Amino acid sequence: MNNFCPDYVGLWKSETNFRLFCMITKNEDGTGKIFERSKGGILTAKATELSGVGSEKIFFIKEYDSPNGDLFRGPIKYEGKRNRKSGLIEGDWEALNIEKKLVGGKFYLVEPCEETIGKLGKILLELEYRKLFKDISELQKESPYVLII
Repeated sequence: MNNFCPDYVGLWKSETNFRLFCMITKNEDGTGKIFERSKGGILTAKATELSGVGSEKIFFIKEYDSPNGDLFRGPIKYEGKRNRKSGLIEGDWEALNIEKKLVGGKFYLVEPCEETIGKLGKILLELEYRKLFKDISELQKESPYVLII
């Protein structure tokens, strides 16, 4: 019934945001499909110029399929290499934002197996913890007399 089996599970982050995504890279024409988790549901994107699948380095360009998902109104470049110690593919992404300024951040990819998913989960938990801590700090600034346990 559930035959969804991605080649990679990933996480991208910027200074203010992060998202989980899955990527299927089995197309013969060097393209792939990306499914990205968003607050509004699942966004879809295509991966083009895909190179290095299954090797030490990977490169691809992501373009969202629908305008509401296209946060940057254009291509987003991803380039990374395998960290032999952790097994994760780690790299950088960059794109032009709506104001045509270059923005970017980090990304992590893993082949979906229990060990590597656990390492990606640790990064995600760290990001969620920082976000929670920031939200609590903001709440304490608004109401300094409220004790938050």
